[in-house]
Amino acid sequence: MANKQNKLDETIELYRSIKLARHHYTKLCVRLDEAERKLDLLTANLEKEHADVLRLEKTSLKGIFTKILINHEKQYEIEKQEYLYAVLQYNECIKTIELLEFEKKIIEEKLKIEKEIENQLHALLLARDTMISEKYPLLKKELVKLNKEYDHNLGYKRELHEAIIVGLKAQDILQKMIDHIQQATKNQEMWGAYREMPKSYKEVSNSQIDKAHALSYKAKQYLQELEDELEDIYRYKSIRRFHRIEEFQHFHGIYYDRLISDWIIQKKLVSTVSNLIGIQDSVKQIVATLKIQLQQTERANEYLEQRKKEVLIGKLSD
Repeated sequence: MANKQNKLDETIELYRSIKLARHHYTKLCVRLDEAERKLDLLTANLEKEHADVLRLEKTSLKGIFTKILINHEKQYEIEKQEYLYAVLQYNECIKTIELLEFEKKIIEEKLKIEKEIENQLHALLLARDTMISEKYPLLKKELVKLNKEYDHNLGYKRELHEAIIVGLKAQDILQKMIDHIQQATKNQEMWGAYREMPKSYKEVSNSQIDKAHALSYKAKQYLQELEDELEDIYRYKSIRRFHRIEEFQHFHGIYYDRLISDWIIQKKLVSTVSNLIGIQDSVKQIVATLKIQLQQTERANEYLEQRKKEVLIGKLSD
């Protein structure tokens, strides 16, 4: 009996996981299509910004008056920053498409067994209902109700579990980004804002920034996945919504703005680190809340198991 129940529990959780994957696959295909269309626009914008920089570089070779030269240099810096932002957006879009296509292939493999697992689940549920009808006909209504609530909790438990895994991944990768940027900041502070940093230290600092930037693509993906998981949970059960979740949608835009402002203009990385720590704190809060929900759900199913035993024992003692 216990083995049959364990098999049913495992199948319910697996089936729920596949249904979530199916729902996520639909969203993923939409995002992939949007990213490919966005890439066309970003390619055109990148070419335009590059042309603006080249135009100003050629202009700087001409002899012009000091006042005009000063204004020209300011404009040149603005154009360089706009070009840099365009490059960052373009590269992000390319990487996003790569990650989405990779994830799409993984989900497609998982969905291949969807029908098989669905049939297994229906067979197991039918066997359980048949057993209840034959063995405990007078208790059928109450036992079916308890089983239905138990199965519902199993599905919710699966959603919580998957959301927690994604949240922990996001939390970990954000910490790695913070560590890299803080290391770059230490090199900067060591030499101060008014002394020229040796080339070797500049290379180390730039390397740390590059490493953080490479991780940012995966961080954005995990934050998007976490947002999706939370939407699934909200549909499944009414729990407190997280107000800072909207920040996840604009992760790269805010990150780029802070990074360009800090690194190029202010020569410090204070607001970049502060922003990442703030996002990480939001993720930690979400994970902590989900873990509490998971514990409550597990306790609820323990109670339902005990209640089923009490119903059966009460019948046998009559």
